[in-house]
Amino acid sequence: MIKSIEFPNREFKTKTELFAALKKHKAIILDSKKSIKYSQSTKAAINTLLDQSTTKAIEVKENHSLHVINTTNLLDSHNDLHVDGLWNKSIKEQKGKIYFLADHSMSVGSVIAYPKDVGMRLITSTWKDLGYDYNGNTQSLVFDVSTDKVRHSEAKHIIENKIEIEHSIRMSYVKIDLAINSDSEEDEAEKELWDKYYPVIANKEEADERGYMWIVKEARIHEEGSMVLRGSNHATPMLNTKEETKEEEIVEEIKEKSSKHYPFSI
Repeated sequence: MIKSIEFPNREFKTKTELFAALKKHKAIILDSKKSIKYSQSTKAAINTLLDQSTTKAIEVKENHSLHVINTTNLLDSHNDLHVDGLWNKSIKEQKGKIYFLADHSMSVGSVIAYPKDVGMRLITSTWKDLGYDYNGNTQSLVFDVSTDKVRHSEAKHIIENKIEIEHSIRMSYVKIDLAINSDSEEDEAEKELWDKYYPVIANKEEADERGYMWIVKEARIHEEGSMVLRGSNHATPMLNTKEETKEEEIVEEIKEKSSKHYPFSI
């Protein structure tokens, strides 16, 4: 039997039956998806992080941290595929107006940084630049925050100690449509959309298993983005300034270790 998050109380014998139900109730599902919501997880995320020593760092200013609030081209746990450009309009409209919060809580005690201290921008990179073992590129919605502007003590601890964390955005969808991997003539339009966007999907195995997805071409940011334990899109890391060990520090360390084993001059 096949289950779907769109129909939590139903089971389907075949994907064909599921696809028919999705199309029949498409208008209702789209209305629900276009409501304001958080991009929080419906299931545990699979850890796909590369060894950080193998990743190419995205430039981060000293005493700053970059918080990847959302990434494109990854099929998330809501069966949504955000595609490049979905934030283009909203980021221009909302710059300087968006809070950085903890756990989507709109309260004074949950403010990590106020809007005037949140630099919001888009960064296009490879997945490996972000530290994930996927092929291809992604466009990240990023918050750039100076360490001395962080107001939240636990968030400050996470940032300073470079603890792995995820992020999430409060949003509503503006342009979204259904894509289906089906050879039925009745699903021709949905299959055309599937074929168009399938090549950019980072996690194709999950897409193949589900057989359908919701393509999000435009979304609107609402009030805030948050630091969370788990987001519906797990590929939303924090990026810190990489610490570089100075050559003289390495030399001193070698001397110190050598003196412990060979306590005499040569």
